[in-house]
Amino acid sequence: MIFLRHKILIRTKQLENVEKSFPLPLPPDLSYFKGEKLDGGLDKRHIIHYDKNTNPYFKPIVVEKESWVLGDYDRQSYCLYQNKNGSVIETIQLIIGRSTVQICVEPREPRNPRKKKWVLVIVY
Repeated sequence: MIFLRHKILIRTKQLENVEKSFPLPLPPDLSYFKGEKLDGGLDKRHIIHYDKNTNPYFKPIVVEKESWVLGDYDRQSYCLYQNKNGSVIETIQLIIGRSTVQICVEPREPRNPRKKKWVLVIVY
């Protein structure tokens, strides 16, 4: 019985040392904002979700809705990944529309703002 308690205490100390060496990351600070229409107005039907801790400078890649769908409908966008390497910001955005799921990837450079973006569209 004493041996088992001693073993548990040693294991607890080992775990505490590991936790000190590798602190847990900050919990996500999930936030969202309303999208923007092409004319600059507020798009209340497009909600864009992102993590403030990981992606503080997130700007959506795609703001347009699916052109082949008539009428207005709710859309959800999620920032899946964003990495800033020098002046280049690479972003991956997931858009869930009415008839498609789109994954967009864009390397954005301040010197070349018109650089190509890649879009994968999955129709359901």
